[in-house]
Amino acid sequence: MKIYHYIAMLAVTLSVTACAYTNHFLDEDEREEVLPYSTLQNVKVSAYDTWTYIDLKTGKMETHPDAGEWIYGGTGGVREAQQAEPIGIEWHIAVHRYEFKTNGASVLNTGKTDMANVTTLPEGSYTPDAVLPYETEKDKMEGAYLLSMDMAGMMAGNIGYAHNPSINLPLCEGITRTPTGTMPPVIYGNTDKVFVLKWDDGSWATLQITGVVHTVSGVSNYLSFNYKYNPAK
Repeated sequence: MKIYHYIAMLAVTLSVTACAYTNHFLDEDEREEVLPYSTLQNVKVSAYDTWTYIDLKTGKMETHPDAGEWIYGGTGGVREAQQAEPIGIEWHIAVHRYEFKTNGASVLNTGKTDMANVTTLPEGSYTPDAVLPYETEKDKMEGAYLLSMDMAGMMAGNIGYAHNPSINLPLCEGITRTPTGTMPPVIYGNTDKVFVLKWDDGSWATLQITGVVHTVSGVSNYLSFNYKYNPAK
């Protein structure tokens, strides 16, 4: 009986030990990978008349109406500039549908597609935001940036556009635009390129547009990003 009891206890001990090791390895395998950057997923950009402002330090966002002057393509009418709403975050980039502006940054397209490969501030030709007047953009055969703000008169050919919007061209070029000749008139995509934004105070950030549709539903008019903010030293 003593021998039987000893063998039984040994079997239980080995079983518990084996389970402990098994659970240990399962925990190791199931542990989520810690990324060296932050992510923002499914930022809704369907509205035509707003900008979504993003703080790359915290990931906080606020959406506010566009307060600039609008011009109507059909009639030439003008909506005067409005009183801008106060923005309650320290924003770094803002998105209007698939166009981008920065809060005083200059931007470089690194040509890389892996955030982990951009760990130091690279040398290169950085591009600040630029004003693109409606009168100049409307006559371009291709590559025009006309920021649609009021679509109420679309059927009558009287869309309201931002008159003198300031946008960042390298960031805008992170979105691909493929004309269809039908509906929808443009299919949007993303290049997966990693961009570097730098500010005069020495701070800088990396940003990658990772998707242009909702990650679950596949619905358009959503953007997702990888990003990392590096404070000034």
